[in-house]
Amino acid sequence: MNATGEQLKKVLDILMGADNTAPTFKEYGLRALELTSQNRTHFSQDEDLQRYRTLCKYFGDMELNQITSTIILEWQSKSIFAPKTIRNYRGTLNIILNMALCDGYILSNPLIATKPPKKKPKEVKTFSQNEIEILLNATVGQFHNMLQFNFYMGLRGSELIALRWNDVSFKGGTVSILRRIRESEEDKPKGDKERVTTLMPQAREALLNQWEISEGMEYIFNTDKGTPYTKQDTLTNRLRKLCIKVGIDPRGMHTIRKTANTLYKQQGMNSAWILQQLGHSSEEVNNTHYTGVVNLSSESIEAFGKI
Repeated sequence: MNATGEQLKKVLDILMGADNTAPTFKEYGLRALELTSQNRTHFSQDEDLQRYRTLCKYFGDMELNQITSTIILEWQSKSIFAPKTIRNYRGTLNIILNMALCDGYILSNPLIATKPPKKKPKEVKTFSQNEIEILLNATVGQFHNMLQFNFYMGLRGSELIALRWNDVSFKGGTVSILRRIRESEEDKPKGDKERVTTLMPQAREALLNQWEISEGMEYIFNTDKGTPYTKQDTLTNRLRKLCIKVGIDPRGMHTIRKTANTLYKQQGMNSAWILQQLGHSSEEVNNTHYTGVVNLSSESIEAFGKI
């Protein structure tokens, strides 16, 4: 009997009560994640395995066909995690349950009938224009250039430390975001979304100053020892310490990204251009895969430079 026939027989057995058992979540989940690992980067796979181990504390001893929509909702209601984190756990749970469905251990995926918890609205923290000036006035050299560059470009920390000089076109006024660095390893940007961004005037100035420091090096921004960064947390920790030193509420590199996004919107930048610039996706905007490159007029760029 082929694989499809075996799957059909298992479903029929369940319907007729001939086989009413299934492996436990703990037994089956690990195998499901291992067999589908080629669909994810090894970073994502490690995260899924970590979430699987946590999920086993609740679902581990349950047989797959005992996991119902009600049980999933009960797990969500008892969870101490934030709504965003629960959504990530649901993603791991969905991989396992979909595999169990394909293997005929369950007749439907109980996760589909449930909704994730709503995200609680919260104030988006950014750096004010005054705080930006304080931070830039309190720094010199490479870290100053890095902060100035990113306040007006809004790259993810992992993308920032992966920038190479050959990614920059001063003549074309662009910066290509082709990779990120996480734990010493390079891979494509988040969501595999390579993009070409507009080099804003303040960022251009920062790069010209940085050229005097890292000319001849492969990466634009390097550690004080002249070696490439291996993880973005190094930058966040340094920024937080700087904030404390100058009397500003400590925030990390991701806040700089939000600050750039806010500056773009305050200056009336086109929303499609902002999505492209930051590498964001949005449910309100059609798939950016079908959106052409959005260019700013020289007047818009000059106006931004006057901030």
